[in-house]
Amino acid sequence: MLDLCSGNGVVPLVLTMRSEVPITAVEIQADVADMAKRSVQMNGLTEQIDVRVFDLKTIKDEMPHGTFDVVTCNPPYYQDSLKNDAKPFTIARHEEACTIYDVAQAAAYALKHKGKAAFVFRPERIHELFQACATAGLEPKRLQYIHPKQEAQANIVLLEAVKGGKHGVTTLPPVFVYENGEHTTSFTRAYEGESFAYERIQCKVKRRSHFVYMLECKDGSYYTGYARDVWARLKMHIEGKGQSIHVDEVHLR
Repeated sequence: MLDLCSGNGVVPLVLTMRSEVPITAVEIQADVADMAKRSVQMNGLTEQIDVRVFDLKTIKDEMPHGTFDVVTCNPPYYQDSLKNDAKPFTIARHEEACTIYDVAQAAAYALKHKGKAAFVFRPERIHELFQACATAGLEPKRLQYIHPKQEAQANIVLLEAVKGGKHGVTTLPPVFVYENGEHTTSFTRAYEGESFAYERIQCKVKRRSHFVYMLECKDGSYYTGYARDVWARLKMHIEGKGQSIHVDEVHLR
């Protein structure tokens, strides 16, 4: 598997729950990629996750054509005209370093024939994602909208496309994240992988209880980790055995 625009490595970390196949994570920002590498090391996943630093627009110079079965990407989806002043956030959230067309081309280059690409994007720009996929030879196959709550408009859209696939899109039932201030059953099932039982069977991976957590560090950066026992891992951090943090500023998710 390949994860483009990988940031601090959250997507690859979560994917290790569902599959034991090798995962390559690509990030353009060296300092952000370094956080991902530390997270991978801390979670003992260096044998499964390989974090690489390069511009996805140069992917043809970095890796061979058609080598991946699955490509995932949570790309920058705010247009360049709406910038965040902080450089790391600008690159992560806005199309400064690449566009959705660049992402689709990179995904298509990396995928084997009939390989799958999974994108996270903004609903109001879904037409651009479809255009980008068409230009790159990726055929949209499954679409799902994510809503913060039932009465709110969707703020995320998930799209699965197949390289060289046939025409025809299936729209899955929407997912509502919150109800009465709590995560909904449908969201929890999707997040924990219960909605993708067939993928777990194919990969022969049993479901494991796990948590992805985020720590705010003393230098203002963020550390993402993966652990079955978050409190034991947090104790290890506090004792200086992991990333040093401000205890009063820890955010667990």
